[in-house]
Amino acid sequence: NAVQTDLFQNGEWTNLQPVTLNDGTSNVPPYLPDLTVNPNYFPTALRAVALTLCGVIIILSLGFSTWTHINRTTRVCRASQPLFLHIICAGVFVLGLSIIPLSIDRGVASDRGSDIACMAFPWLICIGVSATFSAIYSKTHRINLVFNARQFRRVSVKPKDVVVPMFVLLSLNVIVLAVWTALAPLRTKTEVLAVDLFDRAVQTYDYCYSDGMLPYVICLGALNFAALFLAFYESYQAKGVPLEYSESKYIFRAMACMMLVCFIGIPIMVIAYENPSACENILWQWLFDCIVLGSPPH
Repeated sequence: NAVQTDLFQNGEWTNLQPVTLNDGTSNVPPYLPDLTVNPNYFPTALRAVALTLCGVIIILSLGFSTWTHINRTTRVCRASQPLFLHIICAGVFVLGLSIIPLSIDRGVASDRGSDIACMAFPWLICIGVSATFSAIYSKTHRINLVFNARQFRRVSVKPKDVVVPMFVLLSLNVIVLAVWTALAPLRTKTEVLAVDLFDRAVQTYDYCYSDGMLPYVICLGALNFAALFLAFYESYQAKGVPLEYSESKYIFRAMACMMLVCFIGIPIMVIAYENPSACENILWQWLFDCIVLGSPPH
């Protein structure tokens, strides 16, 4: 006789009673056919698109850095401070590399490789963000020191006079990341999304997690948001500086677009969390948009 063991109601399954087999028990028989598990690994096409976007970012950052070096003696390039332009390009380059660990899972790497990719992502993101925005801050701050000096007073501000905040921010990021890696490194965890009649996993999803990650995430977020707001502040202070020496208008536009992408992309990722493929698609596109929009024009 048929016996109802589970009930699907209001979008959820409710277990009413254990499944009883022919032998009168609920023990899973050893002769069940092989199980096909869907691990929700990244599709090859999706990985190819992500790595292509990564390549675009790398090529653009290297191309802009090369252009800056070739034209470093021209009046316009010298006014734009080539040293800081190179640092910005380097930061964007590192940010672009952060797409690579996102494309790595157990479908193309071992468990050890997946764990390394998990921890490599925050390293690349934080170093890239801190280098980019601290360089923008130092570059614009140097211009403000010169143009806000008293009239008829000769002022000489060398790059070494304004790079201290940049090195402090980078050092703090490296210290926090190193402690995080040593004490609570991210590991690849597997979550079971669906099981069959015999409670065997038929659909799983891998993600990066560690029990003590929250304090490090908060600390790194605070550090890098501070760099973002300092860059905003210095750009605002430079609104009266001639465009030849400061690109504050374009920096404002780039940062505004970047913040808009964040405000739209992050809630969508939260909503799509239970759909692994959709969440990964949104994350990659969001990261690409943030890197491209956050790159100041040359």
